Amino acid sequence: MKKLIIIGIILVIAVFGLCKSNLIHIGSAGPGATPEQTAKAAVLALAKLEPEKATLFFTPIPGAAMANRLADLYMNIESLDIEDLTVILTLEEGVAARVQATYNMIFTAQGYTNTEHCSKIIKLVKIDGKWWINDVF
Repeated sequence: MKKLIIIGIILVIAVFGLCKSNLIHIGSAGPGATPEQTAKAAVLALAKLEPEKATLFFTPIPGAAMANRLADLYMNIESLDIEDLTVILTLEEGVAARVQATYNMIFTAQGYTNTEHCSKIIKLVKIDGKWWINDVF
């Protein structure tokens, strides 16, 4: 329970900070010049088991929701690998894009290793010349 309260406080602080700055900008990590680059980097960041690293590629509101989802997911996971990642641009119109990402997520939880095949449509938006994920996946 204490861990959930701390995560909640961190998320509130993060959302407040995001609303003030409008987008996350931390070093060279973050959105890419193409929708495919951003989607690929975001999916690969899932393996770091740190919600704040994976959500560097998101606009504020979906980023906060994704951080919650990942915090829950990571609670019991000991390790996570992303393999066979394929990213295909399916739509790009002006400042909106969609990318299909398929990959295998291999994770160890409670001593057991599992593989889950994932196929996600990732929605992105272009802001200031960079592509940001604008949806929870």
